[in-house]
Amino acid sequence: MPGRNRLPLALLAGVLLAACDGGGGGTGLGDPARYTVVPLGTLAGATGQPEPFFPDAVNNAGQVAGTTPSSAIGLWSGGAAVRVARTGAAQDLNEAGTLVGRDALSGAFVATSAALQVLSGTGVRSWATGINDAGRVVGYGTQTSGVRAFLWSGGTLTLLEHASFPNSFAAAINETGQVAGAGLRQLCTSVPEGALCAD
Repeated sequence: MPGRNRLPLALLAGVLLAACDGGGGGTGLGDPARYTVVPLGTLAGATGQPEPFFPDAVNNAGQVAGTTPSSAIGLWSGGAAVRVARTGAAQDLNEAGTLVGRDALSGAFVATSAALQVLSGTGVRSWATGINDAGRVVGYGTQTSGVRAFLWSGGTLTLLEHASFPNSFAAAINETGQVAGAGLRQLCTSVPEGALCAD
């Protein structure tokens, strides 16, 4: 979702903590974990200048989707980061190295290190929030009648609607295609950006 929390320690920004020693060498639950620290380096930011690369998601192959301070989106793989979008935010990454997120100019997208595809029909004010290994993408976007959760699969967009909740948000999708999200009865209109109302 927008406004993801960053790691509070600047020391950890832009590194991949990998290869946890899970061999049972410790003596108890309170033992410190052992990691190999892999620097992620920098990524060309929105202005083209090198910037720190902040991780947003990692897959089992060690590929990392992330964002720079100026909101450039990148994919780190094999020791180097490649910029996939100039401004926006990365949200999720599957095992094939396909990432999803929001491009500030175009809305929800799916991307690899080679290409970015805007999810047509979701609108500029849309987010892709999750992707599974089959490439099925979920998210949400502003439609004429409110905010709607969506499923994008094989180039087809399906709105995930429920009569009890005119506004909905999809957050994640698992390997069997189950979608987790939230439904709301109303949105606030008296505050900026359509912030959510409790109902």
